[in-house]
Amino acid sequence: MQEHASFTGLMLVVSIAFLIPILLHRFRLKFMPVVVAEILVGIILGQSGFDIIHSGPWLAVLSTLGLIYLMFLSGVEIDFSAFSKKGKASGKLPNPFLISLIIFGLMLGLSFALAELMKWMGLVKDPFVMAIILATVSLGVVVPVLKEKKLLNTELGQTILLTAVLSDFVTMLLFVFYLASKTEGGLSPIWISILLVFVFIVYFVIKKMDNGKVYESLRRGTTQLGTRGTFALILLFVVLAEALGAEAILGAFLAGVIVSLLSPSKDFIHQLDSFGYGFLIPIFFIMIGVNLDLGAIFNDPNVWLLIPVMLLAIYIARVIPTLLLRRYYSWTETTSSGILLGATLSLAIVVATVSLDFGIISNSVASAIILVSILSCFISPMMFQKSIPTILPEKPRVSMVGANTITLPVSLDLQAEGFEVTVYSAAQNKLYDEDHNFPIVELDKLNTETLFAAGAFSGNVLVLGTGDEEKNLEFATFAKMKGVERIIVRAEVPEMHSKLTAEGYTVFSTTISTRVLMKSLVDNPGMIQMISQPGTLQQLIVGNTLYHGLPLRQLPFLGDALIVKIYRGDIPIIPHGDTELLIGDRLIVSGSSESIQRLTDELG
Repeated sequence: MQEHASFTGLMLVVSIAFLIPILLHRFRLKFMPVVVAEILVGIILGQSGFDIIHSGPWLAVLSTLGLIYLMFLSGVEIDFSAFSKKGKASGKLPNPFLISLIIFGLMLGLSFALAELMKWMGLVKDPFVMAIILATVSLGVVVPVLKEKKLLNTELGQTILLTAVLSDFVTMLLFVFYLASKTEGGLSPIWISILLVFVFIVYFVIKKMDNGKVYESLRRGTTQLGTRGTFALILLFVVLAEALGAEAILGAFLAGVIVSLLSPSKDFIHQLDSFGYGFLIPIFFIMIGVNLDLGAIFNDPNVWLLIPVMLLAIYIARVIPTLLLRRYYSWTETTSSGILLGATLSLAIVVATVSLDFGIISNSVASAIILVSILSCFISPMMFQKSIPTILPEKPRVSMVGANTITLPVSLDLQAEGFEVTVYSAAQNKLYDEDHNFPIVELDKLNTETLFAAGAFSGNVLVLGTGDEEKNLEFATFAKMKGVERIIVRAEVPEMHSKLTAEGYTVFSTTISTRVLMKSLVDNPGMIQMISQPGTLQQLIVGNTLYHGLPLRQLPFLGDALIVKIYRGDIPIIPHGDTELLIGDRLIVSGSSESIQRLTDELG
């Protein structure tokens, strides 16, 4: 009978997990993270509300597995490639990573100071746990907000993101090692070193195996070797961590770090996320709400004071360190960055839950920490979104070298579409100046020195369209050395065309273009008409996991945009209504700028 009751509770929890995102979407509650909604529903239906759902054997086991899997995904979400990027002085910040490191160091130091102050006030007994909670940042809240504001790829966005990643990684390690020190016979420094060495050994072994053809073939079809290996890896490190006297969450986190270091594909990451956020993790968060005892908060006067003090301390510990950015950004951008970093959710809840199990904090303090985490996830995104305007994507800056019948008309077309275009040409020494609308900059001589001085190599796209192919090659080599993002080179001679293509340049030729155009007019005249008509033809990459696996016919926001072709890797696909979008697909889209921008905002 008890097992039947457990299955009934599991059925209710899974049903709730299914309905919550649907209801949030239906009532347009985009400001509320799904995790927060799951906890709130758990509170309503749990012991502090209608007392409909009770913890049972199945729910307890699956909730624990949800916690382990959440910690695994926390390790996977850490983008170690961000740490390896060299800071460039091309923007406002001298080095985003260095600035992020300093900000996090100040955050951590200030968190420990505020935790000691809270201990002196008699609000907490263990300042170390409180310091960790004050220093944690929720990546699950920060990243979507930065994406929505189009800030993720800006220097400010990267600085906020790197700070959040450092917080996620360092506070997690600090907490698990602290737990080990509090446990009798826990991890010694020697065992910690051995465990970390074992992480790198496993990483290098898997990396070597991953290059084998046998494993590549087994990864396909129903074998799903990658998924099997991932769960084996999680359980290996969970068992190893427990055997060494550490917590299971440390093992799961380190397993996630290994997977992250292996740089898996977006499809595989989506596969792992689907299992976790589709099943196990919602059970964990709903059960957090079910087991939350609001009565314990109301019965403890100290906790009444703890909630506002802790909420204030979170924002003090974030805003003061981010004032370092004031040298490079406005007061609004600086303070808003600190406020966004105040979003504290998953790890804070994990710390509260595990600390309660270890008897480090009381039930009322754990409940207060969870409530403050929920409040911070309402306050931080809303205040940031109101303070910071959405950054509209900038059109690339295009530099064209050579003024002729090819480059000049194209420069006007690109200008009409909002591109910043400059055409660099040698001085013509005409008898008198003519009025024209071409964006031409005339130089005394057309060489690398004069072009560099004029800023021709500072654009995003460089088009080398002079009639001198040797000069085009010289300019292309110099531009590549200077780090120009895209270089398009004109080459009419087949040998030069082949040479430039082999060196990785994008090459165009009027002869080849005319031949392709003629063939297209015969094979597909509608395509040429679509390209040549007013409007735009652009490429966008699918990055929003919400639309992974969605058929094209179900896209609700196409407007007058038309998806002409889909490239999946190197494979071209002619789309139709039942074609399913996958993460990483490159879409060739035609239509008005407004419709394409809307499509890019949703899918990107």
